[in-house]
Amino acid sequence: MALLQPAMDMQALKESLEDYYRTGRADSFMHQSSAWIMQYCQNRLCHDPDVVGDFYLYFYERAHLCLDRYRIRQNLPFVGYLATYLRHEFYNFRRRSQKTIETVLFESMEDLRSETTAPAPEADIEALPRDTRLAYKLHRGLRLHLTDLRQLIELCGDARRAAQVMTDFQLRLEANQGRARHLQERVIQLQRRIEKEDDTLRYSRIRRFKDRALGLIGKTGIVFSVTDLSQIFGVNKSTISRKLKAAEALLSRPQLKEA
Repeated sequence: MALLQPAMDMQALKESLEDYYRTGRADSFMHQSSAWIMQYCQNRLCHDPDVVGDFYLYFYERAHLCLDRYRIRQNLPFVGYLATYLRHEFYNFRRRSQKTIETVLFESMEDLRSETTAPAPEADIEALPRDTRLAYKLHRGLRLHLTDLRQLIELCGDARRAAQVMTDFQLRLEANQGRARHLQERVIQLQRRIEKEDDTLRYSRIRRFKDRALGLIGKTGIVFSVTDLSQIFGVNKSTISRKLKAAEALLSRPQLKEA
């Protein structure tokens, strides 16, 4: 029996669309619509929750395409547009799910976390040049110390704007951590299905979506984008990119502490 389709908060949905068109980030939209999308797919497209979960990961990567197309179709009711788009993408998903991709197997959540999270030692990060360190921490969602907060206030010009940046930083960080936990649990579920699956085609499809989930976990490590940082630092994006590349290069050196 199909479950009742949850209602969408249309005001929150409108704000999430405006946020996407302003920032290019679909996180707010996915947060507002995920329950509706999952229930719609299970009610109308497929009753298998594992297939629906796989499709959700597939759509998650392509949500920006859905929103970009709606930008020129805003005369249509959004919920109706989204339902039509989901049906179309679901059929594409089922056709493409026959492909095979090699994957890495994990036996436990601990194995997965040790593979997907390998932060540099804090002492190495603190040894980075001042501007580079702050940009890297805001980019990667790392803890800011008092010296970092003072620098952020200097960059923002006043404590109020710095507080707004920190609030945004914390909200994004918490959202990323929540998505990462969800995806990690999904990877473990897929791993268990891989171990029990005998059908070759289903086995290949499950492996493919496990790799997709692993790729999405990597994306949850970014809090502020290069564009975000360029606005905070008041410099162009190429300058920020150079700072981040410099940080990665310095942190990859085993002799950083001795330098």
